[in-house]
Amino acid sequence: NFAFGGMAAGKDQLSYLSIANVEQGHWLHWVYAFVVWYVVVVVQMTVYEAQAAFLPRRFKWLRTMPEPRSTTVLVENIPPEHRSDEELRKFFGEL
Repeated sequence: NFAFGGMAAGKDQLSYLSIANVEQGHWLHWVYAFVVWYVVVVVQMTVYEAQAAFLPRRFKWLRTMPEPRSTTVLVENIPPEHRSDEELRKFFGEL
């Protein structure tokens, strides 16, 4: 920005190294746009790779977990009319 930005910051010395020092329509804006997209793509690929490595570990962990912990589901916000074992079983049987 200091060398190629066009000195749009004028006498504001604190802005010499920031994007405020790049003139409107300067080619340097395209460099920033491509760098941002590069970072977005690399981060997304890294997250997907980490998720792909994590899922087999999670599935293995779930398969080795003892019952009933491995087969338990937390259900919240049950309507008052379904707060008995019989009604809850009937409600989930109809889904």
